[in-house]
Amino acid sequence: MTAATPATSPLPAFYSVTETAKLLKVCPRTVRRWIEKGDLTVHRFGRQIRITDSDLVTFIRQCRES
Repeated sequence: MTAATPATSPLPAFYSVTETAKLLKVCPRTVRRWIEKGDLTVHRFGRQIRITDSDLVTFIRQCRES
């Protein structure tokens, strides 16, 4: 079985809190604060927290508008 490439995968890309923080060049604690406030939508898989690329884009757009 071969791994699906991102372009052909029906699943969105998921980022961890740390990966999201690196992308936005902020501290992981800042990302966790946004999550706690409800500003950033997350998906929980057990104890794992993941952020989709589309939720991240939505969050960035909302920040620009406010």
